[in-house]
Amino acid sequence: MPRDSFDALVDNLTQAKALVTVFRLNQSHVISSEELQAAKIWLQSNNIDEA
Repeated sequence: MPRDSFDALVDNLTQAKALVTVFRLNQSHVISSEELQAAKIWLQSNNIDEA
């Protein structure tokens, strides 16, 4: 997703009072171990169970 489009999406969601967490990482379409670790930390910090 182009950076401008991503930023506009975040802005729109924030203005709509959505709780937005942004994690940016320049990667390909493959999920990296770094992204998986970040997702796990986010889930744990938001008290969301890993099912």
